[in-house]
Amino acid sequence: MIEVWRSLPGFEETHSVSDLGRVCRLEHTIMRSNGRKQIMRSKIIKGAPDTHGHIQVRICGKLYLLHRLIALTFIGPCPAGMEVCHDDGIAGNARLSNLRYDTHAGNMADRNRHGTEARGSEKKLAKLTEATALDALLRSKAGESNASIARYLGVNSSTISVLISRKTWTHVHV
Repeated sequence: MIEVWRSLPGFEETHSVSDLGRVCRLEHTIMRSNGRKQIMRSKIIKGAPDTHGHIQVRICGKLYLLHRLIALTFIGPCPAGMEVCHDDGIAGNARLSNLRYDTHAGNMADRNRHGTEARGSEKKLAKLTEATALDALLRSKAGESNASIARYLGVNSSTISVLISRKTWTHVHV
């Protein structure tokens, strides 16, 4: 497979991106603050993952998400209300063949399809576990008040309220 390179919009003179998800700084000259010229040699820029696993690259001192740069360059500007989605669910895979524009709902449906959606106790800020959520549901079914269940579990009553109303923890069944 031949790697295809295109100029990065907004950085046409200094950077290119490839359909395989790589960024290249092109050779160019910059003027330093001391008035001296410096030649910036051509090189592939190595990115680093952010907290969600998306690759970030630094271009002219600013961080950019690689998958957005690839989509912008090869697909075009992101339409209003759309996001860049990864077909395989791997945030670090910024190859053009893996990217598309879709709605936020479509992106969330992908997360469910790929099994990458954090649910229940997998969420970083979860106050309950699946076992305590089930316990709370059973206590509610037996007639115990939300406030009493919340005190027992050491959580805010609103946490129990959204659990009982099935706005959260819908994967836990009684």
